Amino acid sequence: LEMGFRLPLPTGTVIRKPDFGVVCNDNPQPLLYFDASYHGVFDLCVEALSERKPAGIVRDAVTKKAEYAAGGVREYIILHREPERQAFYTLTTAGLYVPIVPEDGVIRSRVLPGLQFRLDDLIAQPSPEAMRRDPVYAAFVLPGWREAEERAEAEARHAEAEAQRAEAETQARLVIEQRLAQEIHARREAEEALARLRAERPDH
Repeated sequence: LEMGFRLPLPTGTVIRKPDFGVVCNDNPQPLLYFDASYHGVFDLCVEALSERKPAGIVRDAVTKKAEYAAGGVREYIILHREPERQAFYTLTTAGLYVPIVPEDGVIRSRVLPGLQFRLDDLIAQPSPEAMRRDPVYAAFVLPGWREAEERAEAEARHAEAEAQRAEAETQARLVIEQRLAQEIHARREAEEALARLRAERPDH
Protein backbone atom coordinates (compact mmCIF):
# COMPACT_ATOMS: atom_id res chain seq x y z
CA LEU A 1 0.00 0.00 0.00
CA GLU A 2 1.26 3.44 -1.03
CA MET A 3 4.79 2.22 -1.74
CA GLY A 4 6.70 4.40 -4.14
CA PHE A 5 8.57 3.22 -7.24
CA ARG A 6 10.66 4.81 -9.96
CA LEU A 7 9.58 5.00 -13.58
CA PRO A 8 12.38 5.54 -16.07
CA LEU A 9 10.73 7.63 -18.81
CA PRO A 10 12.16 9.24 -21.95
CA THR A 11 11.70 12.64 -20.27
CA GLY A 12 13.43 11.52 -17.08
CA THR A 13 12.80 9.36 -14.04
CA VAL A 14 9.68 10.06 -11.99
CA ILE A 15 8.66 8.65 -8.61
CA ARG A 16 5.07 7.58 -8.19
CA LYS A 17 3.22 6.19 -5.18
CA PRO A 18 0.03 4.38 -6.26
CA ASP A 19 -2.71 3.75 -3.73
CA PHE A 20 -2.12 0.05 -4.24
CA GLY A 21 0.56 -1.81 -6.16
CA VAL A 22 1.06 -5.46 -7.04
CA VAL A 23 4.32 -7.25 -7.75
CA CYS A 24 3.89 -10.71 -9.27
CA ASN A 25 6.21 -13.60 -8.47
CA ASP A 26 7.51 -13.63 -12.05
CA ASN A 27 8.54 -9.96 -11.93
CA PRO A 28 12.30 -9.74 -12.61
CA GLN A 29 12.67 -7.45 -9.58
CA PRO A 30 11.38 -9.15 -6.41
CA LEU A 31 9.74 -7.06 -3.73
CA LEU A 32 11.78 -7.71 -0.60
CA TYR A 33 10.30 -7.78 2.87
CA PHE A 34 12.20 -4.78 4.24
CA ASP A 35 11.99 -2.62 1.09
CA ALA A 36 10.85 0.91 1.90
CA SER A 37 10.30 1.52 -1.80
CA TYR A 38 10.06 -0.81 -4.75
CA HIS A 39 13.09 -0.96 -7.02
CA GLY A 40 11.28 -2.35 -10.04
CA VAL A 41 8.06 -1.57 -11.92
CA PHE A 42 4.74 -2.69 -10.48
CA ASP A 43 2.76 -5.19 -12.52
CA LEU A 44 -0.54 -3.65 -11.44
CA CYS A 45 -1.35 -0.22 -10.05
CA VAL A 46 -4.65 0.86 -8.50
CA GLU A 47 -5.62 4.48 -7.90
CA ALA A 48 -8.68 5.75 -6.06
CA LEU A 49 -9.63 8.79 -8.09
CA SER A 50 -9.47 11.94 -6.02
CA GLU A 51 -12.20 14.48 -6.64
CA ARG A 52 -11.13 17.09 -4.11
CA LYS A 53 -9.08 18.93 -6.68
CA PRO A 54 -9.39 18.89 -10.47
CA ALA A 55 -5.63 18.54 -10.65
CA GLY A 56 -5.88 15.22 -8.81
CA ILE A 57 -8.30 13.87 -11.39
CA VAL A 58 -6.01 14.91 -14.23
CA ARG A 59 -2.99 13.43 -12.46
CA ASP A 60 -4.61 9.99 -12.02
CA ALA A 61 -6.64 9.80 -15.25
CA VAL A 62 -4.16 11.40 -17.63
CA THR A 63 -0.64 11.92 -16.27
CA LYS A 64 -0.24 8.67 -14.32
CA LYS A 65 -1.96 6.70 -17.05
CA ALA A 66 0.60 7.91 -19.59
CA GLU A 67 3.52 7.37 -17.21
CA TYR A 68 2.42 3.90 -16.13
CA ALA A 69 2.00 2.85 -19.74
CA ALA A 70 5.39 4.24 -20.76
CA GLY A 71 7.02 2.65 -17.72
CA GLY A 72 5.58 -0.80 -18.40
CA VAL A 73 2.91 -1.19 -15.70
CA ARG A 74 0.91 -4.05 -17.19
CA GLU A 75 -2.48 -3.12 -15.72
CA TYR A 76 -3.90 0.09 -14.37
CA ILE A 77 -7.17 0.38 -12.46
CA ILE A 78 -8.90 3.62 -11.52
CA LEU A 79 -11.63 3.31 -8.89
CA HIS A 80 -14.37 5.79 -8.07
CA ARG A 81 -17.81 5.72 -6.47
CA GLU A 82 -19.28 6.85 -9.80
CA PRO A 83 -19.12 4.05 -12.40
CA GLU A 84 -18.50 6.43 -15.30
CA ARG A 85 -15.23 7.51 -13.67
CA GLN A 86 -13.92 4.00 -13.21
CA ALA A 87 -11.36 2.69 -15.68
CA PHE A 88 -9.58 -0.63 -16.25
CA TYR A 89 -6.62 -0.77 -18.59
CA THR A 90 -4.30 -3.46 -19.86
CA LEU A 91 -1.01 -2.82 -21.63
CA THR A 92 -0.58 -3.92 -25.25
CA THR A 93 2.66 -5.13 -26.79
CA ALA A 94 2.92 -1.70 -28.38
CA GLY A 95 3.08 -0.13 -24.92
CA LEU A 96 -0.39 1.42 -25.04
CA TYR A 97 -3.26 1.06 -22.62
CA VAL A 98 -6.54 -0.34 -23.93
CA PRO A 99 -9.67 -0.86 -21.82
CA ILE A 100 -10.27 -4.28 -20.30
CA VAL A 101 -13.59 -5.36 -21.77
CA PRO A 102 -15.91 -6.87 -19.14
CA GLU A 103 -17.36 -10.32 -19.79
CA ASP A 104 -20.93 -10.65 -18.53
CA GLY A 105 -20.30 -7.59 -16.39
CA VAL A 106 -17.15 -9.07 -14.86
CA ILE A 107 -13.68 -7.54 -15.11
CA ARG A 108 -10.97 -10.23 -15.23
CA SER A 109 -7.34 -9.36 -14.58
CA ARG A 110 -4.74 -10.62 -17.02
CA VAL A 111 -1.92 -9.92 -14.59
CA LEU A 112 -3.41 -11.87 -11.67
CA PRO A 113 -5.22 -14.94 -13.05
CA GLY A 114 -8.37 -15.55 -11.04
CA LEU A 115 -8.74 -11.96 -9.84
CA GLN A 116 -12.14 -10.88 -11.05
CA PHE A 117 -15.03 -8.73 -9.90
CA ARG A 118 -18.40 -7.52 -11.08
CA LEU A 119 -18.54 -3.86 -11.99
CA ASP A 120 -21.84 -3.53 -10.13
CA ASP A 121 -20.24 -4.91 -6.97
CA LEU A 122 -17.74 -2.06 -6.83
CA ILE A 123 -20.71 0.13 -5.97
CA ALA A 124 -22.88 -2.41 -4.14
CA GLN A 125 -19.94 -3.66 -2.03
CA PRO A 126 -21.37 -7.05 -1.03
CA SER A 127 -20.45 -8.44 2.36
CA PRO A 128 -17.56 -10.91 2.76
CA GLU A 129 -20.16 -13.55 3.68
CA ALA A 130 -21.95 -13.02 0.35
CA MET A 131 -18.72 -12.84 -1.65
CA ARG A 132 -17.22 -16.04 -0.33
CA ARG A 133 -20.31 -17.93 -1.50
CA ASP A 134 -20.41 -16.19 -4.88
CA PRO A 135 -18.79 -18.17 -7.74
CA VAL A 136 -17.16 -14.97 -9.01
CA TYR A 137 -15.26 -14.49 -5.76
CA ALA A 138 -15.26 -17.84 -3.96
CA ALA A 139 -11.82 -18.87 -5.23
CA PHE A 140 -9.93 -15.99 -3.65
CA VAL A 141 -12.10 -14.12 -1.12
CA LEU A 142 -11.33 -15.32 2.44
CA PRO A 143 -10.31 -18.84 1.36
CA GLY A 144 -9.21 -19.63 4.94
CA TRP A 145 -12.71 -18.89 6.21
CA ARG A 146 -14.28 -21.07 3.53
CA GLU A 147 -11.79 -23.91 4.11
CA ALA A 148 -12.40 -23.78 7.88
CA GLU A 149 -16.14 -23.90 7.28
CA GLU A 150 -15.76 -26.82 4.87
CA ARG A 151 -13.62 -28.67 7.42
CA ALA A 152 -16.22 -28.01 10.11
CA GLU A 153 -18.99 -29.26 7.80
CA ALA A 154 -16.95 -32.36 6.94
CA GLU A 155 -16.31 -33.03 10.63
CA ALA A 156 -20.01 -32.57 11.36
CA ARG A 157 -20.91 -35.04 8.59
CA HIS A 158 -18.34 -37.49 9.94
CA ALA A 159 -19.68 -37.09 13.48
CA GLU A 160 -23.24 -37.62 12.23
CA ALA A 161 -22.16 -40.72 10.30
CA GLU A 162 -20.41 -42.05 13.42
CA ALA A 163 -23.51 -41.35 15.50
CA GLN A 164 -25.68 -43.16 12.94
CA ARG A 165 -23.26 -46.10 12.91
CA ALA A 166 -23.25 -46.23 16.73
CA GLU A 167 -27.06 -46.07 16.74
CA ALA A 168 -27.22 -48.89 14.19
CA GLU A 169 -24.83 -50.99 16.30
CA THR A 170 -26.94 -50.28 19.39
CA GLN A 171 -30.12 -51.29 17.58
CA ALA A 172 -28.47 -54.46 16.26
CA ARG A 173 -27.26 -55.32 19.76
CA LEU A 174 -30.75 -54.78 21.17
CA VAL A 175 -32.21 -57.05 18.50
CA ILE A 176 -29.67 -59.75 19.34
CA GLU A 177 -30.32 -59.37 23.08
CA GLN A 178 -34.08 -59.59 22.47
CA ARG A 179 -33.64 -62.72 20.41
CA LEU A 180 -31.44 -64.27 23.08
CA ALA A 181 -33.99 -63.35 25.74
CA GLN A 182 -36.75 -64.91 23.64
CA GLU A 183 -34.69 -68.06 23.11
CA ILE A 184 -33.94 -68.32 26.83
CA HIS A 185 -37.59 -67.79 27.66
CA ALA A 186 -38.68 -70.37 25.09
CA ARG A 187 -36.09 -72.85 26.41
CA ARG A 188 -37.31 -72.34 29.98
CA GLU A 189 -40.92 -72.82 28.91
CA ALA A 190 -39.94 -76.00 27.10
CA GLU A 191 -38.04 -77.29 30.13
CA GLU A 192 -40.96 -76.45 32.42
CA ALA A 193 -43.40 -78.20 30.06
CA LEU A 194 -41.11 -81.25 29.96
CA ALA A 195 -40.87 -81.24 33.74
CA ARG A 196 -44.69 -81.15 34.02
CA LEU A 197 -45.02 -84.05 31.62
CA ARG A 198 -42.55 -86.10 33.61
CA ALA A 199 -44.40 -85.26 36.81
CA GLU A 200 -47.66 -86.40 35.26
CA ARG A 201 -46.10 -89.65 33.96
CA PRO A 202 -43.81 -90.90 36.71
CA ASP A 203 -43.35 -94.31 35.00
CA HIS A 204 -41.26 -92.54 32.38
